[in-house]
Amino acid sequence: MVEYASQAVCLGGSVISSAHEETAVGSSLFNVAHCENLLWYSWILAESIRRTWVIASGIQAIYLMIQQGRVAPCQGGMMFTTRQGVWEAQSALAWEKLCSEVNVGLIQIAEADKLFTKVAPEDINDFAKVILEATFGVERMERWGVQIQE
Repeated sequence: MVEYASQAVCLGGSVISSAHEETAVGSSLFNVAHCENLLWYSWILAESIRRTWVIASGIQAIYLMIQQGRVAPCQGGMMFTTRQGVWEAQSALAWEKLCSEVNVGLIQIAEADKLFTKVAPEDINDFAKVILEATFGVERMERWGVQIQE
């Protein structure tokens, strides 16, 4: 399946690429670059979907609590990346290097409290800090050493 996806993306790049790109860069060079970045692009898409799900399920839980006066079932099974620098990587090479050197901090929301004891605040990305603050509150974040900007 991964091989098929690689071929589809690489072939798709040649179908959608403009005439300008083909003349300026050369279609074979253009396709090679896209194939080499496939893993990074796939991760960006997957992480975007995960983050969107985390936010949407949080909003849904708040809505149900306000609307129906009950707590929604826990949606804490979705995993997302917490490590500083992984989401912010500017290239596939930088992303691959970081992923090979450190743990990217893939964690479920239901286990997010473990970050307080196992990871330093400066090693956590901004998205994870927002999720932790929304889940555990400002006081807990400040006790952990995170400066909250109001």
